[in-house]
Amino acid sequence: MTTTLHIVLIIALILVVPVLFRKTGLPSIVGLILAGVAVGPYGFGLIERTEIIQVFSNIGLYYIMFTSGIEIDMNDFQRNSSKTFIFGAYTFVIPFLVGFGVSYWLIGLNIAASMLLAAMFASHTLMTYPTVSRYGIQRNSIVGITVGGTIIAVTLSIIIIATVSSFLPSDNTVYNSDSLLRMVIFILLFAAYLIALPTIGHFIFKHTNDTVLQFTFVMLSLFCAVLLAQLAGLEGILGAFFAGLMLNRLIPNLSPLMHRISFVGNAVFIPIFLISVGMLVNLGAFVQGWNTLIVAAIMCVVALSTKWIAAWATQKTCHYSDLERQLMFGLSGAKAAVSLAAVMIGYNIIDDSGNHLLNDDILNSTVVMILITCTVSGIITERAAKKISEKDNNIKLYTQHQPQYNSKDILLPLANPTNAHHLLDLAFLCADPKQGTGISALRVVKHSDYLPEAEEELNHISKIANAADRPISCHIQVAANIANGISEVANRLEVKDIIIGTNDTTIQLEDINMMRDGKRQVTYGNVINQLISNQSRQIGIYKAAQPINTIHRLIIAIPAQAEKESGFLQLYERLRQIAAQTASQVVIYANRQTISLLQTLDTQNQKNLPAVYRYLDDWNDFLLIAKEVQRDDMLIIVQSRKNTTSYNPAFVKMPYILYRFFKTISWLVLYPEQLGTVESDTKLI
Repeated sequence: MTTTLHIVLIIALILVVPVLFRKTGLPSIVGLILAGVAVGPYGFGLIERTEIIQVFSNIGLYYIMFTSGIEIDMNDFQRNSSKTFIFGAYTFVIPFLVGFGVSYWLIGLNIAASMLLAAMFASHTLMTYPTVSRYGIQRNSIVGITVGGTIIAVTLSIIIIATVSSFLPSDNTVYNSDSLLRMVIFILLFAAYLIALPTIGHFIFKHTNDTVLQFTFVMLSLFCAVLLAQLAGLEGILGAFFAGLMLNRLIPNLSPLMHRISFVGNAVFIPIFLISVGMLVNLGAFVQGWNTLIVAAIMCVVALSTKWIAAWATQKTCHYSDLERQLMFGLSGAKAAVSLAAVMIGYNIIDDSGNHLLNDDILNSTVVMILITCTVSGIITERAAKKISEKDNNIKLYTQHQPQYNSKDILLPLANPTNAHHLLDLAFLCADPKQGTGISALRVVKHSDYLPEAEEELNHISKIANAADRPISCHIQVAANIANGISEVANRLEVKDIIIGTNDTTIQLEDINMMRDGKRQVTYGNVINQLISNQSRQIGIYKAAQPINTIHRLIIAIPAQAEKESGFLQLYERLRQIAAQTASQVVIYANRQTISLLQTLDTQNQKNLPAVYRYLDDWNDFLLIAKEVQRDDMLIIVQSRKNTTSYNPAFVKMPYILYRFFKTISWLVLYPEQLGTVESDTKLI
């Protein structure tokens, strides 16, 4: 009964507190921590910090680290690796040195205790990362750098904690010389598990579409990594982060699976973790004397000031803006997991005189420091993330020579129920709901007798979308000509993109003898051919050989003068979105002029398309790409309609080439929007 009552109270707090605090302008993170103070054993005593709550709390912390590993932009992380190490060095060394000096000379601790407290100051926890996710800027480069620097600081802190505690007696120590061999064995097992995890995940995701099974696998991967890390004498948060990092490329940020992972964490585990942190605060300790208050004040000043200095030093070294420094400080200012671990290890170490290495004053002050740093970090992150989100939404990729790209509508004409989920997965990656993008599913039937069947198919697709919290609008059109029906709905809805599926049976080999004579009559099918002719908007023709989240590399072929088409920058944005969401390596084949423009776009815009560029000056040499294609690659071919600037007669051969040489891989053919041409591509940027 008591446990059930506690659960009811906690869920009520999770429901009510965020709503109340958002009205006051304060982040909900602060509200949940303060709620924990109020209802905890040192507040009104309504809820005890039982073992069940501690388990849920730990899961919440693991969730924060796990999702930060999944959502980090790996391409951006690799490009900014040097900046990551710079921030990691600053955010560890500065707090550690200052923390050691303050602990030893000002607070009066011995060397061992000062080392533990300094390691605590050097570490931090990504408590405010959910705020970054809520504003949709988790793939911003400054977030990736901060997350990477966090792992460096936490790892070094744990190494110091392990080293110090291994030479001291403890009633509950994890690290000691007798367990060194066991630690080495489990560290090797932990490393082997992380190396094998992407391969295992790739196999699971490639061979099953069962979303429940996929989610179960992700949870199992998370907790296996946490367990192995703990057995190796490391903090579980490191295992959680590295598990997320290993699964990063398999779980796109806008995918239904990512939504399920985030939903479970944000709705239950992370709020319980925040409440449990507040429950640790013992307000009574601060009315018993000034010593605890003084120590708490010193620790709070050191914790916040040293992390701010580290962010400021990184800003000056790497030439970041003040707003980026604020976000970096907000993310790295909060303390929780490692701080408690370090202090509890010191508290459990008893010296020869029977005193704790870190006494009650340090323990209580640490909890207060956690509360203060989480509150300050929550407020700063909230403000900085909001401003950066607004700034990102105002970035203009397009110039006076290009129409403003407004990717609010994607139309998915459905015909084959077996590949509809692949089409929907691609649309999810291309349509960002935070940018107001909508998805419309369409079923065109030739006679009203087929309406019940069409409704059933659309209901199935709608359930899939709703389960991922990505609702779509569904439409049924009765038309004697399928292509005309699609065009009519596209015009009525004013969609920007049409993405239509195809498979090997759609491609028609009308006359093999004519192909041998060089007269290739291979097409994508009558419906697609008519659609390309009737529509000037961007059209994608997608054939899925495997789930798009299991793609390792994107091979993109762009014809000469494609940059002069009116929809080129809309096309660029679509390619960038797919590359960013799949976290795939990108190889682009194009001529020198097009590559030069793409490189300029890459350097001048925050939302870039990092790629390896290779020259393709003659489209008749397209088959050379076939030698480069490997298993788990996806081929993206940019084409154009007849009588347009970038049209090449060799495009007629493309359906046959795809059917003949790229049958086993996924491919996407993109026809850009072609309302006219840009006369001077040199003025695009």
